[in-house]
Amino acid sequence: MDEFDDFKFDWIENSVVVAMLFLSFLIGVYYTFCNKQKTFVDYMLGGRTMGIFPVTMSLVASSISGLSILGIPTEVYLYGTQFAAANFVPFLLTLVVAFLYLPVYYKLQLNSHFEYLQLRFNKHVRILGVTIYCITMIIFLPVVIFIPAVCLNQVTGISVSTIAFGISGICIFYTSFGGLKAVMWTDAVQNMFTFFGMVFVIIVSCINFGVSEIWRINKEGGRLEMFNMDPNPFARNTLWSSSIGYFFNFMCNLAIFPASIQRYLAVPTLTKARWS
Repeated sequence: MDEFDDFKFDWIENSVVVAMLFLSFLIGVYYTFCNKQKTFVDYMLGGRTMGIFPVTMSLVASSISGLSILGIPTEVYLYGTQFAAANFVPFLLTLVVAFLYLPVYYKLQLNSHFEYLQLRFNKHVRILGVTIYCITMIIFLPVVIFIPAVCLNQVTGISVSTIAFGISGICIFYTSFGGLKAVMWTDAVQNMFTFFGMVFVIIVSCINFGVSEIWRINKEGGRLEMFNMDPNPFARNTLWSSSIGYFFNFMCNLAIFPASIQRYLAVPTLTKARWS
């Protein structure tokens, strides 16, 4: 246990973290001074000229936070692989979003679903929706920042408050001054760092231990569980909660979350939005 308690990043690992933060900062600088956003549509919707790649990467990045990257492996380690059933949800959900929600957003040219609430109901419902969303973000965002800050504190020795202020400052800078284009390209860069980091961990683990050994250890630990059909709604992870439950959970992120709608409308056509 002492080996893990004393673990610190070496210069290579520190360089990767610094490089990701520095690239995020540079993207903000570029869209602030070299490619200024001149209109509201440029700032909020990227001029509706964004390509499929940055929008797709940004949607993935906005759906996966530090909570997911750190929390899901812990969940699987402690309670088994039944949670993996949630991985099949996006395949069905993308069809629902592409053919049920996106046509409405593009037909009405809405900037957020809050506008739809006012069109469909009245301004009081819109205000209620905005209020609930703001309260949710006030509770959610500090946790999203705090958890990675704690992890970086353990491996770098830098105080949690310093890391939290540093990360928040960079995010506020490129978001406030660079607009949606800066946000999406930063998301794309950060998502690539995350993806290749996870792939690297998987490859190194397989090389050091072997796939069969990893499978054996997890089987002996009772973690290999995929078809728990228990109908009890209070059970921690079942096939039903990990599929049906997370379908509606992910739908909130991909179908009606304001940041997701903003990204869908950043591409010029409905067809490209569906591909994103």
